[in-house]
Amino acid sequence: MRVPDLLKLIPEERLAFLADHHKTDHKVKKLPVSLLFKLLLYSQFEVKHNSLRVMENIFNSYAFSHLSDKPTAQNIHYSSISERLSRADAAFFEALYQDCLERFSAQLPSKGNKEHQLLRFDPTLISLSSKLIKIGFRSGGSQEHIKQLKFTIGYSEVPEYVAFHHQATFNSENVALKQAIVNCPASDKSIVIVDAGLQSRDAYDELFDQGINFITRVNPNPRSVVFEENSLFEATPDDCRLRLVVDRKLYLYNRKGKKTKNVYRYIEAVKPNGEVLAFLTNVFDLQAYEIAALYKKRWDIEVFFKFIKQELNFSHLLSRSVNGIKAVLYVRMILSLLIITYQRLNRIKSSKSAKQQFALEMEAELMKFIVRLYGGDPDKPPTNGNIAPFW
Repeated sequence: MRVPDLLKLIPEERLAFLADHHKTDHKVKKLPVSLLFKLLLYSQFEVKHNSLRVMENIFNSYAFSHLSDKPTAQNIHYSSISERLSRADAAFFEALYQDCLERFSAQLPSKGNKEHQLLRFDPTLISLSSKLIKIGFRSGGSQEHIKQLKFTIGYSEVPEYVAFHHQATFNSENVALKQAIVNCPASDKSIVIVDAGLQSRDAYDELFDQGINFITRVNPNPRSVVFEENSLFEATPDDCRLRLVVDRKLYLYNRKGKKTKNVYRYIEAVKPNGEVLAFLTNVFDLQAYEIAALYKKRWDIEVFFKFIKQELNFSHLLSRSVNGIKAVLYVRMILSLLIITYQRLNRIKSSKSAKQQFALEMEAELMKFIVRLYGGDPDKPPTNGNIAPFW
């Protein structure tokens, strides 16, 4: 699928409807929210290290005027962009993200019924000097001068869920991860894969009671009472590097000695180097090595984090207000949806290459538009068969 076809999945009518619904453009003479969205989206393709001043230059450029249908004579100062980010209701960007998630996911090919639907959850932190930002929670100790912001993402083949936290309560993974899993609508249709940060026995029971299947890592030999031993009789595939040693059903105890309401499955395996890995799950109809293999796919979210941090400038804040941080967060998730969809539909190997090809195709479309604007035919080859060099 080509870039223009993908961008048509974010139609002008939808942007106008959401802007009207959330009343984001009331008494706004310059930079309506739809134009702000296009500016945020386009600037991520044009530059690796985006900033408000860079966005000012892009907004005032000839190229952006034609790509966005912005009035050519209208220019804007970076301070106006900052103000709009702080005041344009982030609910608009959240609603647009949910809309894009549905539209773009529908374009992706199905993996079939044999594949388990996996939803990986993991948080990431952004740390800033407390002199730069008023919100956030302190790290403590020698890092007392640093404040942290937490982002929790649920990732399948695309980012299905995103949450931003700046309150100290959410410093605990037991709070942030559990809330993200429970609030994500896709959780009850998937097997949730989560790292060892989620340790609360009460959280396990809450997920179990809500019908959410999960696989996580725990410390080996947790306090427990065995309910039933399972036989490790199944044949382990040759490509499985783990040696399975324990598969049992048990009740867990928390730090206060309280037993869990539900029975869980505990699986223990040994790596070739002797390291012991322990998995906990409420999935009972899969073989032990399949549980271990599914947990291994949690690594996909680490690859996604690496991509958005290195290629989408995720760790850089364009705004220091809660509203502005949320707005930019949702735009970056929409951008990742665009690139992932483009990558999969065009069978491009890496997300980085997909982003580069996406940007090149956007530039080519802009050049064609300008050629047509001045009466030319961009699809007609030069009459002499040669193109003059730039230098």
